[in-house]
This record gives sequence, C-alpha cells and structure tokens, in this order.
Amino acid sequence: MAVAPRRPHGLLSAPDPEEAAFSQFFGTLAANPAVQIIAMDPLGGYMDLWVRLDDDDEAREMAVYDAVDAYHATEGVTTPIDLHVVLASEPDSAFRASLRPMYRRH
Repeated sequence: MAVAPRRPHGLLSAPDPEEAAFSQFFGTLAANPAVQIIAMDPLGGYMDLWVRLDDDDEAREMAVYDAVDAYHATEGVTTPIDLHVVLASEPDSAFRASLRPMYRRH
C-alpha cells in the first residue's frame, strides 16, 4: 500500500502561486502611501479592482501599475486583474459608490 506524503499545514505549507502573487500585490498596494481605497467589483472570471489615490505623485501611481504587472508576470497566475486607478485630481464620482471596499486608509 502506498501512502502519500503528508503536506505540512500553516506557515510551512507551500502557498498556491496565485494566492501568493495576489497577497504580494495587495500588500504592495496597501503599503503605498498614496493608496486611499482598494475596492473590488465582483464579476467573475477576472478581478475588477479599483484603486483610489489621494495624491497625484506620479512615482506612487507608477508603483501601482508596476505591482499589477508583477502580479500578471508571476508564474502560475491565471486570474487577470482589470485595474482601474482613480487619481486624486479626478472627481469622487469616478470611484463608483457601488464598489465593495477591501481596504481603506484611515
């Protein structure tokens, strides 16, 4: 009788590449001082993610785009992210009120 090797649980388990890539991506966004709100529009098949910035710092904006590019470039990632970045100079109405916030900077 063959017995499958036990896979450790918790911190020692190997994460799913897509979950790890999304965690890295989300953490990068949340650590960006310009990111005020991260929200998702649950559509299915892909992630429709919205990010509201509270300043117009171009380097911070580009860091958001670099983070999504890194996510998509990660081996094992199959779920695309459709990223919408709403700049501080845009009206509040550009960030739809119907979106479900996942993160809000206080």
